Amino acid sequence: WPETLQELGYIKNKFFLKIFEKTIFSLYTNHKLILTQSMEYFLDIKKKFRNSNFLYNPVDKFDEEFEKPENINFLEDYRYLVYSGNIGIAQNFDLLLNAANKLKSKKLKFLLIGNGSRFNYLKNKINKNLLFNVELHKAISKKELSYVLKRADVLFISLKENKISKFIIPAKFQTYTFFGKPILCQIEGDVKKLVKQNKCGFIVKNEKLESMLEELNKIINLDNDTLAKMGTNSKAVFNKYFNNEIFLKSFKNIIDEI
Repeated sequence: WPETLQELGYIKNKFFLKIFEKTIFSLYTNHKLILTQSMEYFLDIKKKFRNSNFLYNPVDKFDEEFEKPENINFLEDYRYLVYSGNIGIAQNFDLLLNAANKLKSKKLKFLLIGNGSRFNYLKNKINKNLLFNVELHKAISKKELSYVLKRADVLFISLKENKISKFIIPAKFQTYTFFGKPILCQIEGDVKKLVKQNKCGFIVKNEKLESMLEELNKIINLDNDTLAKMGTNSKAVFNKYFNNEIFLKSFKNIIDEI
């Protein structure tokens, strides 16, 4: 998407953005089938093209087997908020770390796992503010990640608010729902709608620190049964929207029609 390149600051030259825009328009115009990742994007492109459109959310397959990472330990009597994935400019980790700084005395640990352009920035900020309740780790193996996600109490998803963020369903959302965990959502669009409608997590409003603290305190204080119910709802979202069997059946029907 040209909009993505522009919003994230990768390309600012209007001439090159125009070239990308014309290229994308040509590709979309000359295809009978477009696979989309979100309803917001589906509705947007439906206004511009007459092609058949299909909502598709690819899902990583995780092994049922898991392996405990050597350098990650879960303490008893603490709840763990876990993020896994890219650590870059598209995510708003500053808000999360600012909240963590105010919750040092609470029994909540923040576990961030991944690689990206902002890794060293986060590492320095954690050290500078003495955030002993935040752990930052490089990416780990899929089996190790499976262990961590199964052990987590709540999983965190974030995208900075901009013109295109509401059209995006990050792949990690599907992964999170696969593991049936409550989700702390700091993102607009379909992800926010799914979390709210299915009561499978917590929503941070308008990228505000007060809202982040309010939701984190809910996570700290909620009883285990309520969190477990949210996790069950999260797994139901995966089974309803992201199951591969559902996609393959629908995809075959569209191909047969074409």
